[in-house]
Amino acid sequence: HSFPTRRSSDLVSAFQEKNKDRKYPVVVVLHGGFNPISIIDGWGFVQEAAEREWIVIVPSVELDDIIDEILAEAKKLYPIDESRIYATGFSYGGFMTNLLGNKRPDVYAAVGPCGVPISNGFCEKEIGPEPQLPFDGISRAAQKNTYMPIINIAGNLDGNRFPLYNYKKAIAGPLKMEDLVEGINHWARVNHAPEISVEEVKALKERTDVSEEEKQMGIPLA
Repeated sequence: HSFPTRRSSDLVSAFQEKNKDRKYPVVVVLHGGFNPISIIDGWGFVQEAAEREWIVIVPSVELDDIIDEILAEAKKLYPIDESRIYATGFSYGGFMTNLLGNKRPDVYAAVGPCGVPISNGFCEKEIGPEPQLPFDGISRAAQKNTYMPIINIAGNLDGNRFPLYNYKKAIAGPLKMEDLVEGINHWARVNHAPEISVEEVKALKERTDVSEEEKQMGIPLA
């Protein structure tokens, strides 16, 4: 991607007097396990933040345990719009993004876990070396009656999960198909969207009346 270059006179600073009452959206980006934080520079987040005038926070951790403290400090330093704080991340950072969305619906307006399933059983210790809190299956967003949009982006090589009806636990980690389906349904319930069943997923394999997208994903689409 190429990004248009602004002249210095076009740049907008949150600290200019004319912007003293303006608040800015924030995106927290969590990187994957074992990959350097420097790869964030090539993902486009920094460039998009500069072009679209939002704040990007990229902690040098994959875990969520100090994100609250980082956000609290950022709020002291920058004019943050607390109604527009978002989280995203890739791989290990994607797992933590999913966790953040469930744990803190009072903080995040939407989340975008990438390269991971949106499951309810991902915090098992065999997935990574760092200590992880167990995902307890409680939907805090539903408890708070909070609508929380979620986008889940995964490629063909992200865990060999697709199409979902061909999912094999042995090559994709400790999760079962039922975990992945329940993960989708958890967020469907939060967002008042139709749920799917394991039976519907399995039946897709033999159906000929579905779209190409449904065949590739292995998930019935509303």
